[in-house]
Amino acid sequence: MFSRRRSASSMLLKRSKQSRTITGIWIGGVLLLVLLAIGGGAIVTLHPFGVGAQSALKPLAGQKNWQQGTSSLLFGTNDASWQWSQKHLGNAPAIAATVKSAGITVIRSPLHSDDAEARVAAIESTGAQCLGILQPEDAEQVVKMLGNRCRLYEFMNEPDNGGPSATEYAASWNKIIPGLRSINPQASFIGPVVAFPDLDYIRTFLTQAKQAGNLPDAVSFHMYPCTDTSIADCPSHFADYTKEAAKVKATVNDVLGQNLPLCITEYNFSWKPGQTPNNNPFMRQFTTQSLQAMAQAGIVMANQFDIASNAGGGALDMVDPQTGEAKPQLDAMKALIQQYSQGASTQATPTTASTTSAQITPTVIATAVPTIAPETGMVQTAMPLGVQQINCTSGQQNNGQDGCMLLVQVKGPQMVMLTWWNQNGRQVKSLNVQTSTNSIDGQDGKWTTIPVKLASSTGGGAQMFTLQKPGWVKVVVQPSTQEKKPVSGLVELYSVALANNN
Repeated sequence: MFSRRRSASSMLLKRSKQSRTITGIWIGGVLLLVLLAIGGGAIVTLHPFGVGAQSALKPLAGQKNWQQGTSSLLFGTNDASWQWSQKHLGNAPAIAATVKSAGITVIRSPLHSDDAEARVAAIESTGAQCLGILQPEDAEQVVKMLGNRCRLYEFMNEPDNGGPSATEYAASWNKIIPGLRSINPQASFIGPVVAFPDLDYIRTFLTQAKQAGNLPDAVSFHMYPCTDTSIADCPSHFADYTKEAAKVKATVNDVLGQNLPLCITEYNFSWKPGQTPNNNPFMRQFTTQSLQAMAQAGIVMANQFDIASNAGGGALDMVDPQTGEAKPQLDAMKALIQQYSQGASTQATPTTASTTSAQITPTVIATAVPTIAPETGMVQTAMPLGVQQINCTSGQQNNGQDGCMLLVQVKGPQMVMLTWWNQNGRQVKSLNVQTSTNSIDGQDGKWTTIPVKLASSTGGGAQMFTLQKPGWVKVVVQPSTQEKKPVSGLVELYSVALANNN
């Protein structure tokens, strides 16, 4: 977003619109409207029955554990070009004071040898940590100059947006990053900083980085999920964070055989000038639910775009550059920072992840809070409990085990909707939902099975069921034994609420 804007983000928008969503289900003569408005979320566990060896995800420099294991670096922003606005973080103390009072934890900024010290000094005035964007031509000079004043770095910005190819980017990474690590061994170096979840670019980069023994400390990408959409339609795209993160995580795991931390280092309503309604109260909802979705997806660092640089003609700013007053987006971030930072630990500890699939310890979530549409009187709430991409083989190809599962712990009672989308047309023998009200860890206890009727063995399906008590939900996908290659699909669980149209 700093020096150019992209057609790549529109590609993300097109992809998200192509994703299948259920917009209505008739139940007892009542139409359930699903808006996918996230009110919170569960951390998801996905693994084949019989998990392989475990590996630890190394925390990024300065990362701390906050409530529910949420990374402190999730509450960041960007300090964009100082040339776009007469008043900005570098010369307006009122802006710095507003950002500092909100508790912003990390600020991303483009650093060059001629301005790096001034930009980092501006970041330091807010109490935030520095995330610097480096360019190949002076990266070594910048890292030497700053020492430990900056310990988080991204290499270039959106190289897939008219910049070097993935092969060229990886070659530059492998040439320059080892030297930077020797200059500052305590720093974390992050790539490939793509303009959207560009899986092909990420795959090529990681493949070459792996061959060189020079893996990034985290994988980063950008997301503007509501580009070219209305405020009314925007909530239907909040689940895109979880879906796209799952795809990136699957790509990382497929290339490396392990997971890496994921970062969304630019996000906002839209990247296009004038589209982000930054003065509208809706931006509180957008920011709150975007960050909740990213926390659910396991994102370790996120950076809103931007503070106060007149970005997007001023529509993207969350602080008024002229007055230093906070806009709704910063108000929402401040409230979340206060909520998640209470009782926080001082240092992040490594989290475990399966070397064969994405695995995070499940956590209890709250029941969805219904939102009543005034024009219809209907409750229109669907809160993701778990959304995960899977690649699953039959027992014959899976060490004798049978199928894959999505495991979520929830608070009840509540109504739950399951959807399954088969994405490569390979046969599924069965898909079942199992529930337990007395399991302690999601493995023991008594379980009740609810069969899900599939439209076809190679298609999808949906199921509604009610949880009478708090407990565990396990979705089991069992591919046909005739298949020699994995079944690829998307499992989605939502907590939903209904009301008669009266």
